[in-house]
Amino acid sequence: MIASGNSPPELTITGWMLDGIQKAPLQESANPKGWVPGDGPRWLDVQIPEEPMTAWQIQPLSDRLAISPAVANLAVDLDHHPRLTRHGQGVILCLWETVVGTDQPHVESIPFNLWCDGQQIITLHHQPVNALAALADALQQEQKPLGAAGALVWLLDKLVQGMHQTISHATRQVHALETSLQVQDVVPLNGQFVWLRNHLSRLFLFHAEPQLQALRTLARLPLAWLDDQGCRPHLKECLTRFSRALRELTHLNKRLEHLQEGFSNMLDHRLNSRVYNLTMITGIAFPMVFLTGLLGVNLGGIPGSDNPWAFTIFCLFLIVLGWTMAWWFHRQKWL
Repeated sequence: MIASGNSPPELTITGWMLDGIQKAPLQESANPKGWVPGDGPRWLDVQIPEEPMTAWQIQPLSDRLAISPAVANLAVDLDHHPRLTRHGQGVILCLWETVVGTDQPHVESIPFNLWCDGQQIITLHHQPVNALAALADALQQEQKPLGAAGALVWLLDKLVQGMHQTISHATRQVHALETSLQVQDVVPLNGQFVWLRNHLSRLFLFHAEPQLQALRTLARLPLAWLDDQGCRPHLKECLTRFSRALRELTHLNKRLEHLQEGFSNMLDHRLNSRVYNLTMITGIAFPMVFLTGLLGVNLGGIPGSDNPWAFTIFCLFLIVLGWTMAWWFHRQKWL
């Protein structure tokens, strides 16, 4: 781990050589500030603080990373959606990694920026990124040289794998909702559908689709180092897999939309059925309510007021009337 002396204490830099010879992280004695392209390709991983960096902090950072202040200023901005910015023979990629939580149902998106000019690759991030940790492990295990372009394509391939895992996770959630529909009430499930649909739509519109457009732009750029290191075919293959993942995500969104529509129709059907049953009960009970209300007025001349059997006869009449109304509704196929 290489501590940057002019940078804030929270900022740390870890360096790796990509020549396939040195498998351990660069030590401070390696003097990354004095690195030149002839020393071999390298990768520097920079964890920056959450607070925005000022100009006096960016200048020493650019000196330490051997990049221009303009590139450093763009690289430390992690608040943008996925995009690509070209600067000379180098590119800055704003990327997002999707991570499925192990103890929670949602998917987390982690932003990080990447600078590559064919000689070195620099990644900057606030939070730990799984793809970068996997690249560090791979550098310790593999003997073959990756090169800066190879490391870039390797990272993009890991992001595509993460997208496929995210889609698989969302597919399992949709399947679980479909299964739960058979055994549970749909009222709580409808809220889960709304949350999942909004989450996938936001993932598609603000992360996956812009990231695919940025990678397509990268594949079209006439960058000599992509061709010299033979990485352009692998980049196009990665784009094909990313496009397939986005088609699966689009299909899952449509499937979820249709499923939510079916849930809404089922809710409407249940509500209409309950209202209809209440209406039928009201229709059967209305004549009895009318008669009891009419005979309940406290006025003289009520029929049967002097007959001790009048109440019993009236109750029997109400029972017969209720059964008659129910039979007639049934005959009309209203029940």
